[in-house]
Amino acid sequence: MKLFNKKGWKKVQLSIGMIVKNESKYLRMCLEGLKPILNNIDAELVIVDTGSTDDTVEIAKLYTDKVFYHQWNNDFSEARNITIEKSEGEWYFYLDADEILENPKSIIDFFNKGNHKDFKAVALKIENLAKEDRSKIGTTFHSRRIVKKDKNIRFTSKIHEHLPNMVPVYLSDAVLIHYGYIQTNSNFVNEKAKRNIEIIKDELKTEPNSIFLLYHLAQTYVFNYYYIEALEPARKALEIARKSKVYPMHVYTLMLDTCIKNQLYFEAEKTAEEVLDAKLEENSAYINIYFYLAQAQGMLKKNKKAIGNYIKCLTLFQKYEDNSLTIDLSATVADFGGEKYVYSQIAALYDSLLDYENSIEYTKKILNLAKEKRDNSEQDYYYKAVSQIVKLGVKYNRYDSLVAFYNEIINEENEMKSVLTDRFENTLESMLDNNMKHTDAVIEHFAELKIETDYVFLNKMRKKKKLKQALTIEDAEQISSYDFNDKIDMYGEFIYYLMTDGFQIDSVLSKIEEKEINRYNEYLAKKFIDFSEVVTNYFKKNDDVKDIYYSIFSKALKRVVLIKEEIDNESYLDLFKRYVEEGVFYLENVYNETILDTENIYVLKNHEEAFFMFMRKALMNKDRDQSKYLQYMRKALGVYDYMKKGIGLLLAELKNEEKKQAESDNHTKNEFEEYKMLVKNNIYALVEDNKTAEAKHLLDEYLTIVSDDLEMLTLKSEIQLKLI
Repeated sequence: MKLFNKKGWKKVQLSIGMIVKNESKYLRMCLEGLKPILNNIDAELVIVDTGSTDDTVEIAKLYTDKVFYHQWNNDFSEARNITIEKSEGEWYFYLDADEILENPKSIIDFFNKGNHKDFKAVALKIENLAKEDRSKIGTTFHSRRIVKKDKNIRFTSKIHEHLPNMVPVYLSDAVLIHYGYIQTNSNFVNEKAKRNIEIIKDELKTEPNSIFLLYHLAQTYVFNYYYIEALEPARKALEIARKSKVYPMHVYTLMLDTCIKNQLYFEAEKTAEEVLDAKLEENSAYINIYFYLAQAQGMLKKNKKAIGNYIKCLTLFQKYEDNSLTIDLSATVADFGGEKYVYSQIAALYDSLLDYENSIEYTKKILNLAKEKRDNSEQDYYYKAVSQIVKLGVKYNRYDSLVAFYNEIINEENEMKSVLTDRFENTLESMLDNNMKHTDAVIEHFAELKIETDYVFLNKMRKKKKLKQALTIEDAEQISSYDFNDKIDMYGEFIYYLMTDGFQIDSVLSKIEEKEINRYNEYLAKKFIDFSEVVTNYFKKNDDVKDIYYSIFSKALKRVVLIKEEIDNESYLDLFKRYVEEGVFYLENVYNETILDTENIYVLKNHEEAFFMFMRKALMNKDRDQSKYLQYMRKALGVYDYMKKGIGLLLAELKNEEKKQAESDNHTKNEFEEYKMLVKNNIYALVEDNKTAEAKHLLDEYLTIVSDDLEMLTLKSEIQLKLI
């Protein structure tokens, strides 16, 4: 292909070559990224397809008419070389379909401003993404991706194909964002790894001492988590390099990474020191050397040495970020989390040395770094830094420092303020569990603060309870004004304090979602050993209200107490009956009666509601069909066995009532028998006294009550004969 301008025919300045196969996922984005180059340089796009079955070819043809087919023969170099053969540019630029070009202006300026006349190659920065959303970069490195063409420009090696190392090299600011190492499809990644390993092993049969092939075999193993398998080729590649008395930094850094992943810390330390002892010019590869050395020394408890090497790693990394460090084009800069991660490691090492000041200093460096960048990947470190500062403050009893830091967060003017406040409070509260010394100190320090925050007010209330002081009406009103939804668990203590001091909680809890009430209840039940007693006493003093919102929080509170089973049986049974009554009331106001009568538990929200549904049917049958009453109670227990004790007490109450009834019946029967004997004796006495008429009158009255008494019926016949 030739380009034509007013001066006549002109050769293509830059050919962009790509090989593709089923690349539709990223191809369009990749080609869109190349448009600025194609529009601003005399450039062409050459694409060779090796057997796509998706719409890759159709997409490619939307961007260039130079789309060719080449049969795949398990040889990347062969396919790449076809793109060179089909290209006509003076320079050649290659990339993959899952690489997206950013900052193309650097490349455009390289050609349009004449810089290309002084160089033979251009190195671009490659960022291998670890996450699809670009929040995490796996590794970065620089690669010669643009070269001046000559007759020797050919790719070699069936896999991890590469061009000759041409110099001098121009270091471009352009970046290729590589999506190909994101492991979202494990089956695809595993198959790809197996393919690559087989190709490399096949090449090693003819070149068993190739450092290049051994390195890439070990690297493939490491990338796919075969850490043990990576050791042999990594060690062999390094040994061959040693015999040649060269220091290929990419081989050393891979060996260090492999050692760390296999927990071979002594070997890692020795390997890193070997490089440092050579006293070579420091370049980008040394970032990893110092990092892995520090990691190994940290695991070996050589904390001071580890700190020193982390700091050296940081110094070089900052130069690398500022583009003031020589780039080793053979070595990657692994994702070790950058400055933020190293700061956190240094802070942890100082903490292990019981050096609070330095540990805090480096933790705050993370905070400051995160504040500057403000992206999603930094926020996580920001939160962790907040938690770490709190933990250090408690560990070293630096409560004044904690209060000062809390003030800093409260005075932040950004969207993260509430999240950071929650993180601070959550971490601090978790540090106080079962530690009265720290708890008392925190209460004292925060209760005295003059700022108005929920946490300060909570600690003021805690201090009052600690001093056995009652809440004031003003305190209760302030608590009642709070929105408890989405608050941290500990703010449920306000509800507990209201109950202990006899304040009504209806107005507070009726504004809280049921799931939030359950969360607070769970926290309070664990926090306060007298929680069951407090709730029970509260309900003994307060009658239930027939209100749907009241029933939601009321049954929730009762449920916790009933499940804990810490109160006496009499109180338990009374609370259980009220719990069931409220549950039934709630169901009848939320669900249609037809739904409840069908007994279909699957239309209900949870097992507790199913329990109430069956208890409703049980209560309906209590006085009219005892067998059904018992049947429905068994069903209720079957769907919600948390209430086993309550059902048991109801059954015990039923048996007790039956026993009392039986005793009452026996007593009544005995009294009646005595009555019969007395009347009968009186009748016989009247007969003996020849008072026949009176005897007959009394006998008739008796038979109206006991009509089947054969003895008295016979006597009646005898008396009637006498009267005749």
